[in-house]
Amino acid sequence: MRTQVAGPPQAWPARLSAATTISTAATAPGTAVSCPLPSSAKPCRSSAPARHVLSSSSYLNFVHVRSAPMPRTTLNEAQIVRAAIALLDEDGLDGLNMRSLGKRLDSAATAVYWHVGSKDNLVRLATDAVWAEITLPDLDGLDWRAAASAAATGLHRMLLDHPWLIQAMATHLLYGPNKARYDEHTLAIYEGAGLGQAAADRASAVVFMFALGTAVGAAATVSLTRRLRRDGGDPEELLRAATAEAAAVAAAHPRLRARLDTAAAEYNAAPDDSFEFGLQALLDGIAKP
Repeated sequence: MRTQVAGPPQAWPARLSAATTISTAATAPGTAVSCPLPSSAKPCRSSAPARHVLSSSSYLNFVHVRSAPMPRTTLNEAQIVRAAIALLDEDGLDGLNMRSLGKRLDSAATAVYWHVGSKDNLVRLATDAVWAEITLPDLDGLDWRAAASAAATGLHRMLLDHPWLIQAMATHLLYGPNKARYDEHTLAIYEGAGLGQAAADRASAVVFMFALGTAVGAAATVSLTRRLRRDGGDPEELLRAATAEAAAVAAAHPRLRARLDTAAAEYNAAPDDSFEFGLQALLDGIAKP
């Protein structure tokens, strides 16, 4: 039996029976196409130009092909990126793979690949999507310092919400329209403070690096906890034990010993309000002539 299947070969289901063959030869309307039909049957004729022909040795194979899902019509890039971000938030960069993502989307991994091309490109798309979560301050309604503080705080919050992003910055080539939009806005903020181009570049870079650096501790703890759990340990118990051993080492130093009962003594922790304190110190320096 032979019938016609619309669309390019890439859209056909990947799991064809071994008895099924595909021909991509196009036929014009009214042109006879040879078919493996009984000799008494009339030749097949195509009904439309440039349609691909599927040749099957059995009706069951044909039914299987026609009833299989068509991923391209049920998935789109935005769906895949949203699902990838959720998976990255749960399992980190190491937990992202097309098979797991396909299961989450109830689709084949090959369909995911068709839309995004590669895992590296998917990470780039997911990264740029989370940059869009930052609300950019109104430059007309705020002075430059309030706008700079709002932009930096939004960046810091986004990095804490998606700790895998810090690792991605070290392992992937990342760029996109939302990241560019944020960079453009922050440069406008510092130019609005009266800084020249070079000084605005430095101010934007320093504040960015500060926000990134203050998010590293929390991101590292998330990654460490995930690894300890994956290795079969109890992360909370292991962290408590490591903190106790670190405290024993610190007790030999008077200033460290005096701080062992504070929040700063927690593993990968920092004193309360450290981000706000450091940000305001940076903005004070930028504001100086």
